Amino acid sequence: LSGLGLVEVLRAANYRGRIVVHSGSDTLKETVAYRALRVDAVVAKTAITVELLRTLEALPPREPCSVPGGEQLPAGDPL
Repeated sequence: LSGLGLVEVLRAANYRGRIVVHSGSDTLKETVAYRALRVDAVVAKTAITVELLRTLEALPPREPCSVPGGEQLPAGDPL
């Protein structure tokens, strides 16, 4: 399963949590496909760790969302 395939499965399952893609492919076509699936960020694997961490820290707070099994994750949960 590719990263894009995984995001498609998550969206089809109505997953509303954050999705940050850490991708080794940087084609415009793939980036557009990820954006169409409403990922929160795409970070190239060539990026240094600090850049990935800054991207994650810069994400705005999210609303609570449900996970499989119907549990409710509280806002601010790292998932």
